[in-house]
Amino acid sequence: MTDMKVSVESGPAKVIHEQAGGSSGDGQNEIYVEATESGYLEMGGWRDSQNPSAAYELGTKASLTGNAEIGGGSTATAYLFEFKK
Repeated sequence: MTDMKVSVESGPAKVIHEQAGGSSGDGQNEIYVEATESGYLEMGGWRDSQNPSAAYELGTKASLTGNAEIGGGSTATAYLFEFKK
């Protein structure tokens, strides 16, 4: 998996941004894909007035920072954190 797109059908959410920076993992990246070889989308730090682009804008296609590999016959789980207006 190299690209991902997340859309919202209703509600006020406009972006996803990480809970806390650091290592790769659930809550550590905007999108984390747990798979045979896990991958992630990292938008570059904590989103605030000094770094407003450090979030994934819902509805846009994004290339994963680290590609996920899903082995034949296996599954993957995508973690998305944290939805914001």
